[in-house]
Amino acid sequence: MGIRKRKKRRLQKDSSYVCGNISALSAKSPTRSWRKTSFIAALLFAISLSLNCIGLSWGQPGAISWEPDSIAGTRTIYHIPNLFGKWHYKYPRLHFLINAAVYKPFLDYWRNRPVAGGHRIGTEVLNTERISTLIMVSRIISALMGAGTTMAVFFAAKVLFGDDVAALFSGLVLALSVIFVRYNHL
Repeated sequence: MGIRKRKKRRLQKDSSYVCGNISALSAKSPTRSWRKTSFIAALLFAISLSLNCIGLSWGQPGAISWEPDSIAGTRTIYHIPNLFGKWHYKYPRLHFLINAAVYKPFLDYWRNRPVAGGHRIGTEVLNTERISTLIMVSRIISALMGAGTTMAVFFAAKVLFGDDVAALFSGLVLALSVIFVRYNHL
């Protein structure tokens, strides 16, 4: 085959690609890639959240959380007055701030509906049922934060490696880690 024929064929291939050969464009479509990445991310989020929610109610009802390092329930209520003051607790404030923001509607609602036989915790009077509700709310927040961390690992791996498979495995390794799931129950 001569040089002219090769150039002519190459030109025809280039023009068919530019002029709308749909099958050639669909494989490299950014919309399709975005949909695939979104589907994988949603699937990973669902897997992580479902694993984090298994056994979320263990130890309930109870006024004291089964985990000594948990900040759920009464521990957050004790530290609400110091959130913007001098901080003395061993953990940073962010999780306390998030818990306090979510607890506020519950505490405001319960403040107008006093309970008999409750325990005074800070400025609040709560019974075991109400404390258990706050502990469950805190555990749900932790489970959502854990699923969000899995998503952050997924997207960081996607940016670093540029591959959905590597990003999926990175997120799955974190989501399936026993210690990660355990600490998402706090």
